[in-house]
Amino acid sequence: MTARLLLLGITVALLAGCDATDRQQTLSREHDAKAAQLCKKDKGLKRVIDINGANFTAECNSGIIVTGSAD
Repeated sequence: MTARLLLLGITVALLAGCDATDRQQTLSREHDAKAAQLCKKDKGLKRVIDINGANFTAECNSGIIVTGSAD
């Protein structure tokens, strides 16, 4: 029981160290990966145009605009 409480305390302390910028960077990487996947058949990803939370809009190299969600 004591070991579980200690493990829980350590886990909570580690999670408290994460801030919003870490989450934003993670979402940004997820957006890029998902957009690249959507643009795979359209000559690849050119750029991510807009990010709104988990949702994004991206442009493929072929000029096609795609939208998706990092969820």
